Amino acid sequence: KVFTFLFAGLMSLSSFSYMELSFGVGSIDFSGAVLDGNAGTAQISFRGHTDNNVVYGVGYSTAGTDIITGGAVYDTDLGVLSGTVGYGFGDLSEGAFVLAGSLTNTSVSVNGINGDDFIDTSGVLVELGYMRMADEGINWGVGVLVDIDDCDDNCESLIGSVDIPIGDSNWMFGFGVSFQEDITSYSVGPSLKF
Repeated sequence: KVFTFLFAGLMSLSSFSYMELSFGVGSIDFSGAVLDGNAGTAQISFRGHTDNNVVYGVGYSTAGTDIITGGAVYDTDLGVLSGTVGYGFGDLSEGAFVLAGSLTNTSVSVNGINGDDFIDTSGVLVELGYMRMADEGINWGVGVLVDIDDCDDNCESLIGSVDIPIGDSNWMFGFGVSFQEDITSYSVGPSLKF
């Protein structure tokens, strides 16, 4: 509720300067003691910034894979809903440092059975990075994402993305990557600028 109140308050004080809708597919690779393998992913997100350098975004991603443990195979589906708000310390259309916070809600299904009662479904993340979001040219970003919600292991991720314009249209094609201990993810897909 606090996040929604702050987000609505910040948005009402600003006019929207840049918006984009992105979607795509990818892969997440696990190489840990418990999970070892990969899963296909799909995601959709809406993000942008205001004239007052407020960064915002909302997104949903899903992944599905078979987990093999002790000879048993478990069909596992994972979904993550996230909301982000932050501030850019400069002109984001030229490139600026950004400090942002995100709230996430995760759902897990194993062999068709809801597993949300067995995991921590909420998350709080802080991101420090540098990004460019503009109507023209290549948009890109790099950063460090830190899980600050009861995280004891593998709490930091290095993230990066680049969106390349497709001709003179409002369409771009993007690539994204995330590196975390024992987990690497990749994504590709188009985005539409507003």
